[in-house]
Amino acid sequence: AADLGVDGLDLTVYWLPQNPTNEYLFSLRRVALRYGIDSYSIGTRVRMCQPTPELREAETGRLAQWLSVAETLGARHMRVFGAAAPKGATEEQVVTWVSETLKQCAPIAGARGILLGLEYDGGVTDIAERLIQMVKGADSPWAAINLDLGNFKTDAYRQIETCLPYATNIHAKSAVHENGQPMAPDWDRIFRMIAPVYRGYLSVEYEGATTPRTGVPELVAKLQSMVRKYAPAG
Repeated sequence: AADLGVDGLDLTVYWLPQNPTNEYLFSLRRVALRYGIDSYSIGTRVRMCQPTPELREAETGRLAQWLSVAETLGARHMRVFGAAAPKGATEEQVVTWVSETLKQCAPIAGARGILLGLEYDGGVTDIAERLIQMVKGADSPWAAINLDLGNFKTDAYRQIETCLPYATNIHAKSAVHENGQPMAPDWDRIFRMIAPVYRGYLSVEYEGATTPRTGVPELVAKLQSMVRKYAPAG
């Protein structure tokens, strides 16, 4: 990351040991500081679609565990997911369940100064309007959207633009989808939408066909050129 000239990392912590010690986490924090990298966010497998109070309570406990990890690393943002809807559930039920879980979790995160970003990756959060409804239902300044540019499977550009006012973090990928088909992003179109409304981190989540050792630097360089092109004057 330091060699690529980026400012921060969004760490996918479910690839770390499942019960990481403070010694392990502090070693990551020390290395990040040495190289001038901000570990600003972590990505978890905490799932918001929980249909019963008991399941919501259990997921809140998992959230608390990863909030401690975020705090130890110095992260101020944490990604959570909607997850798959139970069989037979209606859209109204799903929105209610996610909203209720997020509403329960957001104050706990906020008490530690950590913002929750609800990410969509299939399942119950794959439509922009539904995703916004869930975040609004949480009724908290500590709940927002982790905007993944590559996860909408149809009508991607419209859905990206719809979510931008609620975005707390943005993931860039090497493809967007129209009618279910992946295609190269129109970066100028995307950055014309992003520039007026968003000033946060833009991270790379690489899922391209080429090796990450070549694909990631190429994508980072492209995004850096777009940031320079569309950055506000001054």
